[in-house]
Amino acid sequence: MAYTAQSCGHRKHSQPRAANGECLTPQMNAIAVSPDLIQDYGICLNKTVHLQGLKGDYKVKDIMNARHKKSIDIYFGDDQTAARQWGRRTLTLSWE
Repeated sequence: MAYTAQSCGHRKHSQPRAANGECLTPQMNAIAVSPDLIQDYGICLNKTVHLQGLKGDYKVKDIMNARHKKSIDIYFGDDQTAARQWGRRTLTLSWE
């Protein structure tokens, strides 16, 4: 899935924040992961991961609600159009 600064509910002139309180900037490659990925696979906050089919590495910056299973949300900054076009996809996540 995808999310944007707008969907984070931030106020105008303020930036959305990650789970650790760090500001998310529009150009940041960040993801949120479901809690089961942390428990079952050892992915942790600030872990660098690669998403199959996307350029660059992404940092785990947030944890999703527990109702989500085997899921990630990709942060698209302020680009709502790109987030909508991304929609919901299945892809492979890898890390070292």
